[in-house]
Amino acid sequence: MTDTCPVCLDDMDMKSFEDERNSTETCVKLDCKHAFHTRCIITCLSTADKKCPQCNTPKTFEEEVTSEGLIKMCIQRFKKQPEVKTVLQEMSIAKKELSGNLKILRQDVRKFVLEKVKELNMAPQRKYFIKCLRKMRKLIKSEATRLGPMYVGVIENDRGWRSRYGGSSVERMIYGCQTWSLYRIKNPYLRMKLF
Repeated sequence: MTDTCPVCLDDMDMKSFEDERNSTETCVKLDCKHAFHTRCIITCLSTADKKCPQCNTPKTFEEEVTSEGLIKMCIQRFKKQPEVKTVLQEMSIAKKELSGNLKILRQDVRKFVLEKVKELNMAPQRKYFIKCLRKMRKLIKSEATRLGPMYVGVIENDRGWRSRYGGSSVERMIYGCQTWSLYRIKNPYLRMKLF
C-alpha cells in the first residue's frame, strides 16, 4: 500500500519511512524520511523557509533557496570581520549621539511651533472651520431630506464610506478639494525634512 502526497493529496508510488528506496520516477524521500511527489516538494521548498513541510524545521542560511538567504549568509560572514565590528561600534555611538540631538531638536521645534500657534490664534480658527464643516453637513442632510428618500440614501451611504483620511465624496464635491487636503486642515501637523 502506498501513501498520499502531503502537498497535493494524490497517491504516490512509494511509502514514507518504510520504503527502502530514496526516490522513484515521480516521488522522492527527504532526509527526514517523509516522501513527496518530486514536483510538489520542489515547489514547496523553493517558496517556503522550511526543510520539510511536515517536520516544519526551518532551513539554515545555506539551505535557503531565496536571495534573502544568501544575503543573511553574507551578512553573518561580514559581521565576523574585525573591521566590520569596529565600524558597527562607531555607527552605534554615532546613532546614540544623533538620536539624542534629534530629540533635543524636536523638543525645541515643538516648543517654538506651539508658541507660534498661540501667537497666530490658530486653535479658534480650526474650531470655527470644523464648526462650518458640521453646519454644511447638516444643510446637505436637510436638503436631501427635502428632496426625497433617494437623496437621503445617497448621502447616508456616502457618509458611511470614509477614506483613510476621513473625508467623503460629498465633501470633495462641495469644497472642491481633495480629501487629504481637508484632512490636513482638520488635523494639522508639521513635518519637515532636516537634511
